[in-house]
Amino acid sequence: MSLSKQLGLGFFFVLLIVFVGSLWMNTQNTRAFLQQQLSSHAQDTATSLGLSITPYVGNEEDLPVIETMINAIFDRGDYQAITLRDINNQVLIEKKRSTNTKEIPAWFVDLFPINAPSASTELNDGWAMQGSLNVVSNPVPGYQQLWTVAVQSFIVTVSAFIIALIFVWFLVKRVISQPINRVVQQAKAISKKQFEQIDEIPSTTELRTFVQSINTMSEKLFLMFKKLTNQSEEYRRFAYADLVTGVGNRRAFELAINQLLSNRNESTEGYLFLIRAASLKTIHNEHGGQAGDNYLKSVCQAVKDAAAAEYEHFSIFRLNGSDFALIIENIRPAHAKAMGRLLSIYTKRIEKSEHTDGVAFIGASQFNVELNYKELMQRVDSALISAEQSEQRWQLASEGELAHSNEEWRSTLEQVIEVGKADFVSQAIISKTGNTLYSEWFARLTDKKTQESLPMSQIVPASMRLDYAIALDKLIVQNMFVSASQMGQKVGLNLNRISIFDKHFIKWFIDKLDVYRSTCPLIVLEIPERALVHDIDSLAEFAKTVKSYGIDICVEHFGAQLAGITHLRKLMPDYLKIDGRFIRDINAHVDNQLFVKSLINIAHGLDIRVLAEMVENDKELGWLMDAGIDGVQGYLVAQPKEIKVVTTN
Repeated sequence: MSLSKQLGLGFFFVLLIVFVGSLWMNTQNTRAFLQQQLSSHAQDTATSLGLSITPYVGNEEDLPVIETMINAIFDRGDYQAITLRDINNQVLIEKKRSTNTKEIPAWFVDLFPINAPSASTELNDGWAMQGSLNVVSNPVPGYQQLWTVAVQSFIVTVSAFIIALIFVWFLVKRVISQPINRVVQQAKAISKKQFEQIDEIPSTTELRTFVQSINTMSEKLFLMFKKLTNQSEEYRRFAYADLVTGVGNRRAFELAINQLLSNRNESTEGYLFLIRAASLKTIHNEHGGQAGDNYLKSVCQAVKDAAAAEYEHFSIFRLNGSDFALIIENIRPAHAKAMGRLLSIYTKRIEKSEHTDGVAFIGASQFNVELNYKELMQRVDSALISAEQSEQRWQLASEGELAHSNEEWRSTLEQVIEVGKADFVSQAIISKTGNTLYSEWFARLTDKKTQESLPMSQIVPASMRLDYAIALDKLIVQNMFVSASQMGQKVGLNLNRISIFDKHFIKWFIDKLDVYRSTCPLIVLEIPERALVHDIDSLAEFAKTVKSYGIDICVEHFGAQLAGITHLRKLMPDYLKIDGRFIRDINAHVDNQLFVKSLINIAHGLDIRVLAEMVENDKELGWLMDAGIDGVQGYLVAQPKEIKVVTTN
């Protein structure tokens, strides 16, 4: 039982005892007073009436006079009986009245009885006794007065009781419980690594000291967490950022491009642009190192501005002294050509007289999972050489015929969505104890004409180019829910970042959660890290909604976009899956080790379980287990398995 309830009930029972006791004592005192008054009244009446009728007692002719006098007294209604007896104790005159207490509750009469008092007096003529007079008071008026007093006392006491209860409620809720509840809420927030402060400090000395101590603790924990987070960011910047321009360095570029080329599950394609600062050597020789650094910064900023003018998501790296790399995913060849022209325009704007060899040259090549790193770099280098000999200063590598034209892909996507059929390949994520945390499901789609599986490395980018990504996600989600509800397995579901921020898809998705509410606890929703830098507030609200259905949240490919770790505090996912680029040969790369260790420590501090993907050998697995990883995914621990095809209605 909560403290507020204990205090409230305690005060309530104390007040109840006081209330009942006060009412009881007040009624009993009034009853005793009325009893005494009735006795005195009976005695006084017997004495005065006896003196009045004494001269007439003993003479039968005077009995009418005596009766008239007795009637006059009796008719006032204050008496239950008046009896006149002669010297032989024979009744001469007797008047009686019934004691009807129907107006008074029977329980009240039984609880507070009033005894009808009786008083007698002797009637004497000189020294000779002539008779006796007995007077019995009527208790009914006493009961009526006692009942009236009791009701009035009850009303007053209840009013005081209610006022006292209101005061006690205010005291318990506002003065005592409210500060304590705020402290409890703050403690819960601290456990979730949300270091809030209590602004309303109570005036009560003890509670004020209590709240201020909690605020101090929260502030110190926040500073410690911030220091740890900043330290992790510093590790990452030191390992993966260029010190001059602040963009990713060559190590970060190699990790990023190798991940894009090797991750067949994501099946990403796009264009790599290589930008060469042509006049760097001349500026260094003639104007010094600082001028050269300023030149590199201006070229880098021009590349950023050009990319940002057309695209929201892109990655820039400095590869060596004069070369920059720009990666833009999921763009068409025509858009890549437009970007080449735009890069040339933006870099030409900063051209100065000291740029004797030109500002920059741009070469570009398309990439997908069919290429390896060496082939891609050869193609983009060849395009850059051609650009240096071209007046337009940019060149795209020659492209072969695409496997499908856009029209063919559009037709294929429409057929796939119309059929509404998908099957899945499942790859388990194994905990450090050997249990399966959950299995990530990868969709497989079939060509309606050939009945062969469509290459996801091409169909996913095509769906994004042709605005079918949301429809494709709906198809996959529907099939996944049906299959997961039948199989009863904990399933990892990937959603495209385009779908996550589409309000119509979100409404559709929430409706599906209502339909498959019993299946929701089996779902782990995997969100790409790049979604965190898009709109963290909207994403956090979406995550809060789906988590209310029992769904877990996993941020996958974490570290790939260098998103701020502080976003994790707002999103508070259940799992964090480290990007495979940091896992490959981690046992041999100290910079990756520093980053992954700090990330594990921060995530564990937020009660987030950390997973590693693309674990392919025992050395990687051994290092990760020693570092405290919670789960691993890869061919070493669990290979993908086919799941039975499920057809939606």
